Amino acid sequence: MENHDVLHLQRRVADAERSAALGALAANLAHELGTPLHSIAGHLDLMLAAETLPDDARRRATIVSGEVHRLCALLQRHLRRLRTPAPVVVATNLNEVVARIVDVVEPLVHRQEIEIRTDFGPAASEPFPCDAAQVEQVLVNLIRNAMDALPAGGLLTVSTSASATSRTISVADNGSGIDPTILERVFEPFFTTKEPDVGTGLGLALCREIARNHGGDLVLDSQPGLGTVVTLSL
Repeated sequence: MENHDVLHLQRRVADAERSAALGALAANLAHELGTPLHSIAGHLDLMLAAETLPDDARRRATIVSGEVHRLCALLQRHLRRLRTPAPVVVATNLNEVVARIVDVVEPLVHRQEIEIRTDFGPAASEPFPCDAAQVEQVLVNLIRNAMDALPAGGLLTVSTSASATSRTISVADNGSGIDPTILERVFEPFFTTKEPDVGTGLGLALCREIARNHGGDLVLDSQPGLGTVVTLSL
């Protein structure tokens, strides 16, 4: 697979994480600013309801109230714009999606002297409604995390399975596993054990949001000394 395919995927994942960072920041700002703004709006409404309020004060309070409501609406509008896009659902062969991504990342995996294997469930090739681009985004994130956890000589396995109503993609590594004391925090936005210039701490949070937007989930199982398995269900 040509280098530009790898670079394109890495760029797409990085762009998604930057968008997620902006979304998380916007959500925090909307909460921190929204609470006092709604309080101000409530007090202004009480002032305007008072019959004894002088006309000039009423006029000014009405202007301020309008601006406060405008700021609240502006915050919500920007927050909606920065949220993860809703999935564009199309009937998809997930085995083909996984095979393509594994083909793309294979040179990077081998460069780190890691072995990558696939285990395709035959039923996962049956068309299933999902957003293939978002599934690819999740898969690249999970493979990249597994690569970061593996030493030279490590093994990374990507597998698929299917039922009548769902699909799963699992990424397993035989690395050192995750410290149990931080296991519950891995899905927290901005939480990361990587160096600041290596990870944003948003990858897993973004992947789980995509999974849940598909009606599924992202589940992580890790045993110290045995490795980690992350399973995307759709």
